[in-house]
Amino acid sequence: MRYFAMIFLLTFLWINSFCQIKKENTEESIFIDGCIEFPAKYIGGQKAIVSCMLLNMEYPSDAEKLGIEGKVIVQFIVDTFGRVKNIKINKGIYLALNNEALRLTKLLSNWMPATRNGKKIDWPVHLPFVFAIGKEEIKFIPYKCL
Repeated sequence: MRYFAMIFLLTFLWINSFCQIKKENTEESIFIDGCIEFPAKYIGGQKAIVSCMLLNMEYPSDAEKLGIEGKVIVQFIVDTFGRVKNIKINKGIYLALNNEALRLTKLLSNWMPATRNGKKIDWPVHLPFVFAIGKEEIKFIPYKCL
């Protein structure tokens, strides 16, 4: 009986040693290559980004006169300190609008850095800016990771 109990106990421990606790992914986390990652997040969320855009966006007069509208996508890195760096245009439409999107991106310097398994990492982000003439409201497209 002891022998049976010992085998049962060892088998039970052996089976459980291969089990892993699966962490539930929240909507803020990403599971990549066996690591749980939390992407960079703007402090205040998407509403704060839209608010910053509305308060600071200046539609370039030459683009307005020419009736140029559209979406500019800016790509940048949020570093381990939450700062924006390596800003560049991923998809542009007109030089003046591209420059305005770059200027606005530089104002968004208040990010929570991304983490991978508890360590802060640099994180690439795409941020779309929608320029529309004569619109009182801005339709915001959420930023996403690369």
